[in-house]
Amino acid sequence: MPTHTMQTCLCAHTQTEHKDAKHFLSGSHQIPFHEPNTFDGMDPKKLHEFLVQCELNFCNRPQAFCLDSWKVSFALSFLKGIALAWFEPDLLNAIPGAEPAWANDYSEFVIELTTNFGPHNPVGDAKHQLDNLSMKDSSCINKYIVEFNHLATQDEIARIGKPPHLVD
Repeated sequence: MPTHTMQTCLCAHTQTEHKDAKHFLSGSHQIPFHEPNTFDGMDPKKLHEFLVQCELNFCNRPQAFCLDSWKVSFALSFLKGIALAWFEPDLLNAIPGAEPAWANDYSEFVIELTTNFGPHNPVGDAKHQLDNLSMKDSSCINKYIVEFNHLATQDEIARIGKPPHLVD
């Protein structure tokens, strides 16, 4: 998504000659998004939601997040606990010109965060959850469909395919 956000940013900047685009970029047409929930690193399942919430903010204000370093700073400001502690030595002992790769590259930051605080076996977890996915009598079909789509669209799962009991 960072590439998409950068394309949006560049597109927005090329349109600044137009009066309407200037009005849009001034912020008066922004959709109000909530700030991301803080992420403390204790529940790997919450990382995906945190990253989606960050992306929503980036898309809502592309002019504010044209640089990856700004995205990284924004995301870092919503970390706490062990997740923040992981990055703290690099933040507090920064040597100019010797910043870690993640400091100026949001994709690298996401990799660092996911590697250390995301699910350790996302494919295995998703396969297990798909195998055990069922719709409860008291549940709504929409909840089942959303859960299925979330699990089935993960990169590896999409390549592997559906579990045998879910094949038509």
